[in-house]
Amino acid sequence: MKKTLSAGLLATLPLAAAHAQSSVTLFGQIDAGVAYVSNVGGSHAFMAASGSTQSTRWGLRGTEDIGGGTSVVFQFRNSFSIVNGSQWPSGSMWGSQAQVGLTNKQWGTLLMGRMIDPMGDYLWAFSSGGDWGGSHFAHPYDNDNIWGAFLVNNAVKYRSPEYHGLSVGGMYAFSNKSSSTSGDGSGFADNRMWGAGARYTNGSLRVALAYEHLDNPGDDTTGGTKGAIDTDDYNFTTRSQSLFGLGVLYNFPAVTVAANITRTTLDQPTSLWSNVEFTGASSLAFTNYEINAVYHVTHAFDLSGAYTYTRATVSGKAPHWNQIGVIANYALSKRTSLYAAGIYQKLHSDGSQFANAEINNISEAAGDKQTAVLLGIKHNF
Repeated sequence: MKKTLSAGLLATLPLAAAHAQSSVTLFGQIDAGVAYVSNVGGSHAFMAASGSTQSTRWGLRGTEDIGGGTSVVFQFRNSFSIVNGSQWPSGSMWGSQAQVGLTNKQWGTLLMGRMIDPMGDYLWAFSSGGDWGGSHFAHPYDNDNIWGAFLVNNAVKYRSPEYHGLSVGGMYAFSNKSSSTSGDGSGFADNRMWGAGARYTNGSLRVALAYEHLDNPGDDTTGGTKGAIDTDDYNFTTRSQSLFGLGVLYNFPAVTVAANITRTTLDQPTSLWSNVEFTGASSLAFTNYEINAVYHVTHAFDLSGAYTYTRATVSGKAPHWNQIGVIANYALSKRTSLYAAGIYQKLHSDGSQFANAEINNISEAAGDKQTAVLLGIKHNF
């Protein structure tokens, strides 16, 4: 009897050992609330809201130790509206992220799939829209993708390990088109993307920068091929788009202060998905300046605020935006909190095609001012 039990226990050891080297985790967050918007097409509105401060989503992440200090890693993530169940951003099951790759403490991480771009990887932590404020705190039209209006298909990404506080990385995303698609040899470059970034950490100080370039984002018309930035993701249709950003952050004992400067330039833009008044220009550029802070009043109560100034140049005009936002967040537990938020935007149009204020992810105003007030609950799991 003892020999039988011993043999049975020994037989389970390889399975137990293999299981201990692998893990799969279900994770997610839910953000639901109500909103008041002062100006939606000329009238005020009360509405149910989803993902006001954090995208509502769920996903799976996992790892398998394959020896030699190397592990296989994967992540699949689905973002959706808690108020109507619709999937975001592309309507696909795993439109928020889908990736698999290898990671090694000495050599870094190599990933393939649909992923966040370098602006997100390296600058989200320095912006209110990318970190704690959500979509409404993004810079106008999320022109620099500092919140993540688009994700990247067909991507290969490398991230280095941290060396004396410095880490670097890069991404290339294929168009998935042949070189002869367009007839002039440029098909391979049609709707591709490439970029890189770096981050340096020294105690309480963090500094990061990122750059990326997009060719014909949203051009998926040939044979239904999905390029790097597909038609369900892009915010501008343009011949090319370049994004650059620099961020600085410092952690004081009770306050975290961060700032970022970003610049977006577009060559021959033809449309902007959320602004029907913009019908095209030979060129368009946005420069964004943001400063934000989080004050930890108590272990359960935080006050956060951000100010952004954005200036554009288009067709000899210089429209500019001032935006301020604040959030009070009270933690009911480690995973659940209540929040109240307010965002105000003022546009100075300068007679340009940008005629109306529009807080990101809220319908366009009729006029140069818009205010949003939000009350909600969020839960992480």
